Amino acid sequence: MTSNAARLRSRENGGLSVHNGAVDQEVLKLLKGRIRRDDPPRVLVISDTHFDHESRIHRYRRPFGSVAEMNRAMLGRWNAAVREEDTVCFGGDLVAGQASRGSAYWLERLNGNIIFIEGNKDKDAPEGAKGFHTVKVGGREFYMVHDPAHAPADLGEGVWIIYGHKHNLSHFPFVNGRARMINMSADVIGFRPVPLDAIAALPLERIMVWPTINDKPEMFEARRR
Repeated sequence: MTSNAARLRSRENGGLSVHNGAVDQEVLKLLKGRIRRDDPPRVLVISDTHFDHESRIHRYRRPFGSVAEMNRAMLGRWNAAVREEDTVCFGGDLVAGQASRGSAYWLERLNGNIIFIEGNKDKDAPEGAKGFHTVKVGGREFYMVHDPAHAPADLGEGVWIIYGHKHNLSHFPFVNGRARMINMSADVIGFRPVPLDAIAALPLERIMVWPTINDKPEMFEARRR
């Protein structure tokens, strides 16, 4: 059985060449937090917020001057993107650090019905936390897990893995089209939950690599004969 790491490295591009492409602007607006209050309830994803965890600002070059600023920004962005009737699939590592006020403190302040996938830092994960979660949205099937190394290698050709843990490490981009993997770490999606229906609406099979949600994706393009 091939490991997930090998899956990342070995998938061939099937005779496709690469160009810098664009994604539909309406989908981009949805990805970046546009919300219509009369929309039906949505499912959103995010991972690795690390509330209260000051060292992560420096380690992952987060654009905040202090842990207080980081906490305010992430709480505000979450609640601006998520309504109480929405569901958030959270991919783990909600809080961490010696000054952490604990998961319960932050869960009481975050909008939405939260499906909690336990991460390696979640020492006080809420009751009902899961090791993984599967969901179908927009005709696509997604397997969600904290650490991509823990995803089964035999999920099937049509399944996309959504994961966290890797933050903004360069070889774990927002979208890796070759491996059918999506990084939901807060660091690569603008520190706000992203609607899963907007992800499902993307031309995922055409995206070779999309480093962060604020970058331009590199697309596959059929070679001219």
